[in-house]
Amino acid sequence: MADNANVRAWGQGVVYVAPVGTTGPTDVTTPLGASWDDLGELEQDAGADLTISEDTTDVYAWGKGLARRIKSKHKREIKVVVLETNAVVLGLVNPGSAATNDGTITTYVVKQPTADPRAFVIHEVDGDVIRRRIIKRAEVSAVGEAIKDGETGVTQWPLTIAIYPDASTSEIWTEITNDPAYLDLASA
Repeated sequence: MADNANVRAWGQGVVYVAPVGTTGPTDVTTPLGASWDDLGELEQDAGADLTISEDTTDVYAWGKGLARRIKSKHKREIKVVVLETNAVVLGLVNPGSAATNDGTITTYVVKQPTADPRAFVIHEVDGDVIRRRIIKRAEVSAVGEAIKDGETGVTQWPLTIAIYPDASTSEIWTEITNDPAYLDLASA
């Protein structure tokens, strides 16, 4: 039966990042440990945009029609637009780069990006409902073309986070939530 109480509008969100292997949260209210860094302010309209893609191949039986559908190359990505320029964001945008500081001036040498898998937590809030997606291994796979530097807007960092499923369990992420709509999920 339809229930508009199950319609979610995630009015607040935070994206956290930590080294791969960092223990993720086990509830929706305990602050994340010191190893987790907040990316900073996110662009309101962009939210945390999930895209899911996969290839499918249809196999047909001679004279009978569709016999099987084979799925492969399943991929999930989350796109966010970060409004802050900070050390965490610059580290994700330019992995492998280095900075030095003499106390007043910072010299930042941007290098060809290297692979830099990390753990992520997407923390979303809709009133009293909280959802946390704990992603054990992912990395920024693309930095959008819409980085804006100018007098009519703010610098924005559009980041695409490619999620790597666990090789042994196929786990993509773990969700923890106090959303009452999830209560019957285990018995569904």
